[in-house]
Amino acid sequence: MGCLLALGVARPKQGSECTFQRSQAGLTGTARAALRVEKEITRDNGAVIQPWAILGVQKVLGAKDSSMSLMASGETASAQAFPNHDLGTSTTLEVGLEATLNQRISLFGVLSIGKELDGTDYEQHEAHMGVRVRW
Repeated sequence: MGCLLALGVARPKQGSECTFQRSQAGLTGTARAALRVEKEITRDNGAVIQPWAILGVQKVLGAKDSSMSLMASGETASAQAFPNHDLGTSTTLEVGLEATLNQRISLFGVLSIGKELDGTDYEQHEAHMGVRVRW
């Protein structure tokens, strides 16, 4: 796993995902490894149901401890540093289902939960539903 960095563009190898962002302090990046399992079920009427799940772990690399520093005016001026979020390591679990009704129409739904493993305390919940139409 890992990333190839060529001409400033991150290209993930299979099974990993990387993003890079240039800041004044240097390079900030995210490394992600994930495992996806899926099953395709074909029904007697030709409809296809595809349940899947993804378990991922991501790590933010190179983030600064403080996002901003302000200098007070006057002779005894000292810098006031404002802390940055410590994004550290987190994990996500996504489960989804896609049901193909015919060659043109399918329905899908995804539930996602994210939680920090170390760093700033956060938890994230998402749900998506939709209809996909191909023409």
